Amino acid sequence: KKLDIIHEYSDEAALAEDCGYDVIIFENKNPNIKITTKEDLSEITKRIDSDNFFGVGIDFHSLDKGDGIIVGGCKIKCDLKSVAHSDGDVLTHAIIDALLGALNLGDIGENFPNTSEYLNISSIKLLKKVVQKMPENTKIINIDASIVLNSPKISSHKNAIKESLSKVLDINIDRISIKGTTTNNLGFVDMSNGWGAQAILMIDDGN
Repeated sequence: KKLDIIHEYSDEAALAEDCGYDVIIFENKNPNIKITTKEDLSEITKRIDSDNFFGVGIDFHSLDKGDGIIVGGCKIKCDLKSVAHSDGDVLTHAIIDALLGALNLGDIGENFPNTSEYLNISSIKLLKKVVQKMPENTKIINIDASIVLNSPKISSHKNAIKESLSKVLDINIDRISIKGTTTNNLGFVDMSNGWGAQAILMIDDGN
């Protein structure tokens, strides 16, 4: 069929129909927006830009002789301890800072200063306090964290760490990524007497 070049078609379906083909419509309950008009582009931009917020947290502490370190609320037995005002859980501290950042509530030092109230406190308890500050309908989407620690290795403890954090944050363990790395004896990053962690977190404000 010869097409009228002046006619405008809204989509491929209209073009097919004009050519004499039958078009079958299947219902799709999931959003599947096409970019046809400027209004469509505006709607997709809203979906990308709104609702989701990101936070980044990082923390370091010195290491000394001891009987174990706390990682994500789990104690890993070793001949070291984390030197800090609290229990020195760098992973949980990094997650706290990331969550505070996503919520625009300052940093961990502002919310939990080095006072007697927080001396030797569990970092998991501090994380619970931050979770309680989350607005209604706000939820954590996922967490990606890296731990910098030469020894001990955390590979065998990852699942326990994820389970500990998932209970506090109310998210599935599949939404928590924990990675371990070392400094590979690089002199310009001297972590022989310390350790650290970084966390990136995304939240949905429910609007």
